Amino acid sequence: MEIRNYRITAKYKIKKREILFRKDIRAINEKYAIGKFYSYLGSQNLKRTQIKIVKIEEIAPEDIKDRRLRKIAISDTPALYVE
Repeated sequence: MEIRNYRITAKYKIKKREILFRKDIRAINEKYAIGKFYSYLGSQNLKRTQIKIVKIEEIAPEDIKDRRLRKIAISDTPALYVE
């Protein structure tokens, strides 16, 4: 079982404004990455129906923007990071 790095780009609308953002996530596969992504946004009081996923891409550990995630991904004994 190999843990992969994903960058999910999505957009949502709030009060007639469309907001585009991205989130780096470590997961076993794309399905779990999307579930984790929706879980994170649910904690921000966004509904799944408000969110439209634009792009999902697998990225190299060196391309991760979050410092903590990059450190875990590059380490000799990588782990799954839970927020």
